[in-house]
Amino acid sequence: MNQPVSAQEKRLLRQEMKERRDKLSEAEQTHGSEQINEHALTYIRGLDARSVMLYLSFRSEVRTDALIESLWAEEIEVIVPISNPYDRSLSLFRLRSWDQLITGAYGIREPDSGLAEPCDPTFVPDLVIVPGLAFDRKGGRLGYGGGYYDRFNERLQKLAGAGQRASEHVQLTDGGGDSTINIAPVLEPPWVGLAYEAQMVEQVPMQPHDASMNGVITEQGIWIHPKIGRG
Repeated sequence: MNQPVSAQEKRLLRQEMKERRDKLSEAEQTHGSEQINEHALTYIRGLDARSVMLYLSFRSEVRTDALIESLWAEEIEVIVPISNPYDRSLSLFRLRSWDQLITGAYGIREPDSGLAEPCDPTFVPDLVIVPGLAFDRKGGRLGYGGGYYDRFNERLQKLAGAGQRASEHVQLTDGGGDSTINIAPVLEPPWVGLAYEAQMVEQVPMQPHDASMNGVITEQGIWIHPKIGRG
């Protein structure tokens, strides 16, 4: 899937795909988002996910407000990131109401760190829903160029690696001697994009550091490929 691609090629493709998405009418965006949110909720229920990390929609992105309210109604934790421009990392917070939001970096809504509960650095959500400018059905995603989600993907991979090592052998001392128990390994959650069909392309040019997707949900339905790895 990875292929040589220049920064200029990616920049031009981002511009093209942003224009394509922005050309969708208000009615197309509204109707498409409603259908996508319904499909996403069906997928989340099928996973039996108890925590979902997702973005707060901005400009012409697939709208997520209704999905967030549906998750609240079903008592599923809503995890929203704060973008840290100084190191291009993501910090995760539990969002429990719209009153916990402020306008943050790039003019995007984000949790107020003084009101929303921060997640522990080792916390791993059951599902990661990501935004993007373009997707394909081979696991490709074209992001916005900041690398925030790629860095977050690397962080989850490290947590999963550390958790796997810890699960292999744990020693407990209980007075009478040592005993060995198994603990559940930390697993990487599925990564799924939300996109209008207009954002789907034959193949997104990917570089080795680009995080791959496990699937994408559009107004036409749910496409999931669980065998795709990330990173």
